[in-house]
Parts: sequence; C-alpha cells; structure tokens
Amino acid sequence: MQAYTNYYKNNNNNLIQQFLAPQNAARSMLRLKPLVWDKKLENYAKWYANQRRYDCELQHSNGPYGENIFWGGGDGWSPIQAVAAWVGERRSYNYGYNSCSGEQECGHYTQIVWRETRRIGCAKVTCYNGLGVFMTCNYDPPVRATKMELPLTWDSNLENYAKWWANSRREDCRLIHSFEEGYFKLGENIYWGSGNTWTPTDAVNAWADEKKYYDYVSNSCVEGQLCGHYTQIVWKSTRKVGCARVICDSGDVFMTCNYFPPGNYIGEKPY
Repeated sequence: MQAYTNYYKNNNNNLIQQFLAPQNAARSMLRLKPLVWDKKLENYAKWYANQRRYDCELQHSNGPYGENIFWGGGDGWSPIQAVAAWVGERRSYNYGYNSCSGEQECGHYTQIVWRETRRIGCAKVTCYNGLGVFMTCNYDPPVRATKMELPLTWDSNLENYAKWWANSRREDCRLIHSFEEGYFKLGENIYWGSGNTWTPTDAVNAWADEKKYYDYVSNSCVEGQLCGHYTQIVWKSTRKVGCARVICDSGDVFMTCNYFPPGNYIGEKPY
C-alpha cells in the first residue's frame, strides 16, 4: 500500500511539473515571477476535465478563473505538448499593438505570461473512450476579458449613481452624460436604443465593438469613429462598475454604467 501511495504521489508530482515547468520557463524569458501550483485550482481543473471525459469537446468552463484548454487525438499527448502549443502562439502576438496578428490565436500565450497571474492548477484526462486527450489549466487572478486586466467588481454606490442618472433620463431618453467631461471623477458609458427590447448585453456589445476603431500604437480612435466606451471598459486601473437600465416614457431604452477609478486619461494608454 505504501509503495502504491508513493507511486501515485511521484506520478502526480511529475504531471504537475510537466504543466508548471514549461509555463514558468516562458515567464522567466520575460523576467516575470513564476507561477505556483494551487490545489484549489487543480481541483477545479480536475472537475471540469472530468466533465469533458465523455465528449472531448474543446469548450471552456466559463468559470471564475483564467483558462487554457487543449485537445489531441489519441491518448499519447502530454502536458508538455499542450503547453508547447500554447506558448507557440507567441509568434502570433504583436507586442506593439498588444493584439494577435491577423486571424491567429495568441490568448493562450498571453494568459501564461500575464504579469498579474500568480497561481495555476491543471488537469489531464483521456476522453472519448481513449480516442483523445483533454487538458485544462486554470489561472488566478483571472484576466479581464480580451485585454488581460483584472476583472471589475460590482459597486452598489456606482449602481445607485447610475440609477439616479438613468431615472433622470426617463422623460426624454436623451443620450447625454451626467456631468461635463473632466468635471466629475467617474468614468461613464451611456447607451440608447429605440424600442424596449434592448438588453445590457446589447449595450456592452456595442461598447466593446468599438475595439475595431481603437489604434493602440497612436492611442487614438480611427478618424470619424468612437472608441472611448471600449477603452473605458478595458482601462487598466479601473476596478469597480455599477450600471442601470430604464425604459423611457417614449418606450425606448436608456442604459448607463459608471466606473471607478475612471479611465480615458489624455496621453495614457488603456492597457
């Protein structure tokens, strides 16, 4: 029994190192702090890997952590190969634009080398009756969607402020800010939609879609286009958000989100 226990521990430690060592090697190249193995993240990764045991489907868990996933046909794939595939995306990452090149993927790589991430936990399962291997790694702190920033947290004070302003627009539904630019120390995104079916998801998608109009190199919007809603969402120092939605007397929808600390400082890049 003792021999079996030692074998299990040694085998598990070897698996951990196969996941951990090459990722820390990639971080070391950029002089970043090494990741440390976290049992809680490992257990989460094991739980989700087991969900994929019967279908091998390459889909995310949509959980509270950063996540890299891998699938390979056959049962011979190792963690080292999964990490090599993720780190190999480095050639598709354009540092000057802080984005992936063309239609290539680079998000697995940027998650591995994200400077704020400290903890990692991974798992591997043979899936689909031995016809494939599924692997997943989870990371904490997680990164803000698409631009690798710490996630926003909901703030009731900002929510109350947003509700006040949304209710102030109930009569006219005018697309105007609650304060003059530079006057108040909150960030603010506003949205108007004709008809009463518009949802917060519609508003956020419209703001985030401005990404295509933001030029990171010049730190400016494409001429004639808006991009400030997008840059506020991904602003590196913003930590809190609160939002509100009202149906105006006209039957249209007005929505607003407030952010703190605010973003869009002149001369500073969002990330």
